Amino acid sequence: MEWAYLEHGIAHYKAVVTEGNIASERVLGKCGFHLDVIIPEAHMIGGKTYSDHIYFRKIEA
Repeated sequence: MEWAYLEHGIAHYKAVVTEGNIASERVLGKCGFHLDVIIPEAHMIGGKTYSDHIYFRKIEA
């Protein structure tokens, strides 16, 4: 992300994680992302609905 910012000026990043994927959410937290939005009942998997957790990170100059 730092390279993309320095080389191309990309400063905003978004990641989408399906509810229950705790390991991925922990990784995003360690990478400086924060939970921005939860979209309830975004998917149905095996007859059960799951939310999407939208994470955001902005690179500061």
